[in-house]
Formats: sequence, structure tokens, C-alpha cells
Amino acid sequence: MDAPPPAPTGPPAPDAVAATARHIRTVISALHALDLGDTPPAPTYDAAGDDR
Repeated sequence: MDAPPPAPTGPPAPDAVAATARHIRTVISALHALDLGDTPPAPTYDAAGDDR
């Protein structure tokens, strides 16, 4: 069996923190760019398209 990777010691490297922050900003930017004006709220949305 493979041994698990060693637990990190100390705070993360600044480069890793910066890369994570950039990724989060990219995802948030993509979400902001979505036009959800015509999307009904989740409780009223039916992916199957059944009219109830």
C-alpha cells in the first residue's frame, strides 16, 4: 500500500496562496459574467420540464 503524503508543515508558500487567489477571482469573474436575468429561482425550476 502507498503511504499517504506527508502533512504540510507551516503556512502555505506565498506563490501557492497567490495562485489560489487568482483562481478564485477567475471563477468569480466568470460567475459575474453570466446573464441570469431570465433564469427562474431554483425552487421553481424543474430540469425535467414537467408542468405541475
